[in-house]
Order: sequence, then structure tokens, then C-alpha cells
Amino acid sequence: MDTALTVDNSTTAVAGNSVAELLWPATSPQLLSLLWLSSPTLPTGAFAFSQGLEYCFSAGIITTAADLQAYLADELNLVWPYWDLPLLKRMYETLAMVPATQVSATHWQECQRLNELLLSGRESKELLQEELSVGNALKRLLLHLKVLPEVISNELQAYSSCGAVLGWALFAAFMPQQIVSSLPPLVEVQRAAVPPRAAQESVAGNSVALLQSYTFALVQGAICTACKAMPLGQNAGQEVLLHLLPLLPPAITTALHVTDEDMGCALPLTAIASACHETQYARIFRS
Repeated sequence: MDTALTVDNSTTAVAGNSVAELLWPATSPQLLSLLWLSSPTLPTGAFAFSQGLEYCFSAGIITTAADLQAYLADELNLVWPYWDLPLLKRMYETLAMVPATQVSATHWQECQRLNELLLSGRESKELLQEELSVGNALKRLLLHLKVLPEVISNELQAYSSCGAVLGWALFAAFMPQQIVSSLPPLVEVQRAAVPPRAAQESVAGNSVALLQSYTFALVQGAICTACKAMPLGQNAGQEVLLHLLPLLPPAITTALHVTDEDMGCALPLTAIASACHETQYARIFRS
């Protein structure tokens, strides 16, 4: 005998939560935005670059999973917490500390300043090309999806130096609101439960999640590069990822507290490897 279960979504509660709250908690727009950002299917072309790793494989600098793990551990300990991550945090918080309707040209100018600072730390032509290529791909996507405030959209259309980090900040700051605006009727009640963007504690929590997503994407991208060009087996690659995950929390903690005076990056091997890759005779990845 067939049975039918009818649920009144407006009144049903489970352990104190409405069905809407269970299906769409208040943090879902932020979470979905970060999952979207870190997805390898995002049309940014990031997979086409190796950040100099392909040269390291070719030159015999990195030949084993242990070598790769040590190399990426240096990136996690010495570079990303002092450059990419604190600059991403500053860009995101510049945009997210005020409601989207109050974002002004002043906020854009500060993000542009931080973006130019970040670009100055890309130490080879190839690394700069990658930053701009991925960033401008994110720019085109954001403009196509029409998720940006008008003042940002107008400025961004004429800006040709959008870096990947700036693209991440823009996506994370404004995509959640676009998701909220398109919620189905079932979760209409949850719109009011989304934390205000101007609430400092909400923005700070979102900053941590954003840095986690960005760092994970960097590590995962490097491991995918190794699986293609080293070559590194898929299971071995996941083992490297597992061993590197404990380094993410301290890297992010450092990034959250680093001062403007302490920001900087210098990993000569990465810069040299990337520069050498620009003239490497046979290569899989773009230069």
C-alpha cells in the first residue's frame, strides 16, 4: 500500500529548527559562494598554470611526494600567510564591512591599492601573467552574472589589472547577497536570519572561511599540477594533501594577525623556477 507523507514546511520543527532552517541555514550563502570559488570547474583557467612547479619537476628539484610536500610546506609557512592571505583578508573586509548599497568609490580605491600591492609581489612575468589571467577571468564572470554594486561594476569594467586575489574578494563579498536574493519561497523566512554584512563578528568569521577556501585551492591546485606533470599518482597526491592540511590553521592564524609592516613575500626558488619555465623548451603548462 502506498503511503504519502505531507509536511507543512511553515510549522514543522525538528529539535527547535524549522524545515527552512535545516535545509538552508543562515551561513549557506557564504558557504556556497566559497564552494563555488574553490571549484575546479570555475572558468578561470587556473589549471593551465604551474607556478614554476613544472620546471622544478623537469630540473629534478622535486622528484618525490616528500619533495613536493616540503616545497608546499614552505609556501604555507613562509609566503602565503604574509602576502596572499592578509591582502585577501583586507580586500574582502574593505568590501564586506558595509552593506552593498553603501559601497563607494572609496572602497574600490582601497581594493585597487591593495591589488596593485599584491601584483608587485609577483616576482616573474609568468606569475604576474597567471595572477592577471585568473583575475580577469573572474572579473568577466562577475560582470556577466551582474552581482556587483553599480559603482564597483563601473570601475571594474575599465580596470585591466584585476588580480586573482581581488577577484576572490569581490566574489566572496557580493555573491552571497545574490544567492540570498534568489532564495526559493521555502526559505524566505531565512532571509532575515542571514547575519548583517556590517556586523564585525560575521565578517570576521567569513574572512576565516574565505582564507581557508583560498589556501585549500592553492594547495589542491599544486597537487593537481604534480599529478599531471611530475608525475604523481592520484592516491599519493591525496596523501600529500592530507599531510599538509594541519599546516593550514597556523598559516591562516598568522595571516589574520600579520600587520601591514610585516607583510611581504620572498621565496627565491619559486621566482627562479617560474622565470626558467618561461623559456623551458617542452612544457605542458602556460608561460
